[in-house]
Amino acid sequence: MHHLFLVRHGTTQWIEERRVQGATDSPLSDRGLEEARCAAQNLAEIPFDAVFCSPMGRARQTAAVICGARNLPIEYLDELHEIDLGIYEGYAYVEPPQGGLTRWMKIKLAAMMLIAQVSGESIARVKKRAAHAWEKISAAQPGGRVLVVAHGFILNALLAHLLPKEEYRLLKFVNLHPCALTELTVPAPGLANLVRLNDCDHLPPGRRPFS
Repeated sequence: MHHLFLVRHGTTQWIEERRVQGATDSPLSDRGLEEARCAAQNLAEIPFDAVFCSPMGRARQTAAVICGARNLPIEYLDELHEIDLGIYEGYAYVEPPQGGLTRWMKIKLAAMMLIAQVSGESIARVKKRAAHAWEKISAAQPGGRVLVVAHGFILNALLAHLLPKEEYRLLKFVNLHPCALTELTVPAPGLANLVRLNDCDHLPPGRRPFS
């Protein structure tokens, strides 16, 4: 059985600028590096058996800080890279108005997501990549404590693959915060047990996490 720890990368310069990032890389900001150091302290006592990471720079930076002086190689999997959001890469975030999304705003966001998938990568493709990533992780490390450092969309796809369908359907899409920790035990895909989700308690207090 796997004891799995999922960490999204730290805050990047583009996140602070409220710009869309997916397949386009943006380095960690000073805040992101601080978050990674906090995550490293939080995970310091866990003896990982293996570490897998997205090949993208922001995830590599985060994993390098978390792993620190551990004598443990980091394996980079192409399948863990973030979704390609097509023509919207680098665009400013669409900020919801005060009081939440209006019906027109929801229609507009749905249309934008469709265009992003047509011009970039489909969510179905991301889900396939997540399943393939888990196959590679399981083959390389058949059990034990495993750390995965990656991105919001791909980690959601991995959760959807590992958790019972009904449980993930209730969660819907989880807005994973930078350097938040999600922990689960995985006897087999579709049978995982969630221990904690999107845990930010180790991050600096008094700050609203960036999305």
